Amino acid sequence: MAERLYGNPKSKAFSMLKSRLYERMLETLTLSVNFQNNPALKEDSTAYESVSLSKMNTYGIMLNKRGLKNQSREMFEKIIKDADQTVLPEFNLSALISLRNLSNSFEEVEKNINPKIALAFEQYKIDAMGVGMMRTFILHRGETNHPVSESLARLKKDIKILEDSLAKPYSPRADYYRLQLYYSFYAFSKDMPSVRSVLQEIIELVERYPKLSTNNRKGILLMRLSNIALNQGNYEEAIEASQKSMRMLYPKS
Repeated sequence: MAERLYGNPKSKAFSMLKSRLYERMLETLTLSVNFQNNPALKEDSTAYESVSLSKMNTYGIMLNKRGLKNQSREMFEKIIKDADQTVLPEFNLSALISLRNLSNSFEEVEKNINPKIALAFEQYKIDAMGVGMMRTFILHRGETNHPVSESLARLKKDIKILEDSLAKPYSPRADYYRLQLYYSFYAFSKDMPSVRSVLQEIIELVERYPKLSTNNRKGILLMRLSNIALNQGNYEEAIEASQKSMRMLYPKS
């Protein structure tokens, strides 16, 4: 449509019309998520980026279904460029598979796309393992008939499996859940110095990988650290962690 109206794909008018058309298609055929009434999400780049990448993926699929192969390819390439491939591998994997399906070159698929898909798939498998173990533990913990010793044994086993899987490729998200499992293990064992140490590790990890966790979760981690520091008489650390937590949980207050 834009080519017929403006002819030159490099013109400013062409780019503006193309951008507006893409946006209208997305807003019409996908759920429009409005962050304006939720200050915590509005200020949270992690939540915003995840929604944006989901919309872009839907966008690429729609363009392909319409027969706009080149435009669809551009969209999936943009997802790969924009997605943090270490923290959001599911978007990277999905876009790479879509690119492979769009490719007409066997050589390109074999040399460039398939190796990237294999790596992204391994990353995603480790991520899924970490998420699954954490979810299973939460369900197990919710059943009151399990003795503490059984919960500790399950945690120890799952932590070992995750640690063995993190070597290649490294997954920050799986590492995050590994540390969360350690946190639960030490909390069950009532080993508060270790609980505090692991909490600090988790906070350092999410600071290194900001997209790893939402601001709300970061705020809760800092609040836990503040409570432990307070109970141990480390008042300055408790105040500092509490103030950081409030900035995360209530960014505009």
